[in-house]
Amino acid sequence: MTSKIIELREKDALNQNGNGDWESVVQDKLVLEDGDSVVMHSCFVDTEATSNQKIVIEDDVTLNMELMYFINANIEYNTTANPDQVVDAFNENSIPAWTPTYEKYIMSVPRAVGGATGLGLINSINLDVAFTEAGFPSSGLIPAFNGTIQYVDIDGVTQTAKYQVAQFQYVPFFADKTNAVLEKPIVYQVTGPGDPDNPGIKYISPNYNQLLKKQFYSPTASRDEGLNGDYFLDILTNSVEITLPKGSYSPVQLCNYLNTELTKQNSDGTNLYGNKFLQKTGEGTSDETGYSREVAYSNTTTNAIGGFRSKDPFKFLYGANQVEFSYLDSEQLFALDQAHTSMFDSNGNAVVTYLPSSGNVLTSYSQVGFTHLSATDKNGNNYDFWGDKLGFDLDNLVLKGELVIHENVGYMGTDDIGIATYKFPDTAGINLTTNLASIDGLIDKQKNFFEPIGEVNATSDVNSRIVATNSVFNKADQFGYFLIEVKANMGGDFITSDANEPDIRAVVSRFYEQNAYVTGTEGDSVVYTHKGQPVFLDSFKCRILDSGKNLAENIGSDSTIFMQIIKKE
Repeated sequence: MTSKIIELREKDALNQNGNGDWESVVQDKLVLEDGDSVVMHSCFVDTEATSNQKIVIEDDVTLNMELMYFINANIEYNTTANPDQVVDAFNENSIPAWTPTYEKYIMSVPRAVGGATGLGLINSINLDVAFTEAGFPSSGLIPAFNGTIQYVDIDGVTQTAKYQVAQFQYVPFFADKTNAVLEKPIVYQVTGPGDPDNPGIKYISPNYNQLLKKQFYSPTASRDEGLNGDYFLDILTNSVEITLPKGSYSPVQLCNYLNTELTKQNSDGTNLYGNKFLQKTGEGTSDETGYSREVAYSNTTTNAIGGFRSKDPFKFLYGANQVEFSYLDSEQLFALDQAHTSMFDSNGNAVVTYLPSSGNVLTSYSQVGFTHLSATDKNGNNYDFWGDKLGFDLDNLVLKGELVIHENVGYMGTDDIGIATYKFPDTAGINLTTNLASIDGLIDKQKNFFEPIGEVNATSDVNSRIVATNSVFNKADQFGYFLIEVKANMGGDFITSDANEPDIRAVVSRFYEQNAYVTGTEGDSVVYTHKGQPVFLDSFKCRILDSGKNLAENIGSDSTIFMQIIKKE
């Protein structure tokens, strides 16, 4: 009996489509004749990533973060020389200096809308699973993807906005629709270019037809009624984009890279505040001459809206002076430790301020929240970095707003103004970070054990952080064996409960793992015996699958399969 061994090494592949997915071509065509058998002689699956707890980034990935800003209105610029550096924006008949309060405010840019009927306001896209040329999709998961819409804004300028559709479990007639929240609420001209059933809104990536045919969705912009005030306070947002190079990262290496890239001090030579996480007021023009274009408004549903803005030339800062991810080794979970600016004492120590007279607690000066988190590969396809690689629950982490109409309020010295805003949830440890307030801070340790009369500044070096919900390493370990798939000019007999899988060549247990490789032997092989006319073998398409017959996650790029042809005697 004679035999031939065929080496199918991923590193030497003709085409590599991702870790564990490659095509090998041999130099000489091999003849498979009647009675010849083919088995997997052995295999070596590169599991260094899971063995050593590495996060594998298969190719360069672009990470996108859309930011909004919260500020706790305890800034106190008032001095004898300059009593109105920061002014009260929501008032009647006058514009007084700002009196510090202890609410949470949202940074915005006012847009004069004047109750115009030709304007629309949307915050999300409704997506119904659509009937296409191929009919309805069968039950199952519809993949996640990122999208972009185009619209004409109040000023007649064409703009774009991103949205993200999560992976969707579709069941005909029962679970047949989903909703995608825009990166921020937008005001647009309804009479602008639009797609069917979407006046003023065009879908550009994917376009309307691609949504119908490729993604199975019929989209409808979900327009909020009630934009009938004089002003819309447009949420102030900024976009941050970084490139994550391909590689195999330990959790600490990945956190260090993100922290370094996100907190770089970016200066263009004229503006020190080029990093979008930490900004200053007074950037851009204002409808009210002499004041910053930015207005901070109270994050409330009540009609009694409040807020402030800076007066030229004074500027105040807002955002996060630290952005820090960490890895909790004992829990095997990633965490966002900080995306805020702390309160500080005179020595520069981060503090939490307790105010016994009012019962207020100040846990930060300002914060950054996320309105959109996404990632794309080098081909522009959706890449699930935040959920799949870091384990965060984007449904909780990404902020979603609720429309609020404030009627007959004062604004910049004029009364009876109607203002449309959005309220956002702001929960420490869920979608925002702060310094941690604890009962220990209620004791004034430098004086006595009576209840403090004045404010107490307690040093706080612990944060209310956002912890991921899923361990990416536990996820990778939730199956007991690999399926070795080799597609070539031959059949096979691997039978499951619902189908025959002719290209599965072996079932390899993950129990035998040594030196960051899972090893399979001929005993794991599914034997194929050829019948009929001779065929040639020269191309072998190989994939390492998990037990669900999906491409295995978090494996490396150095797997090898050895196939053996045993000639009939």
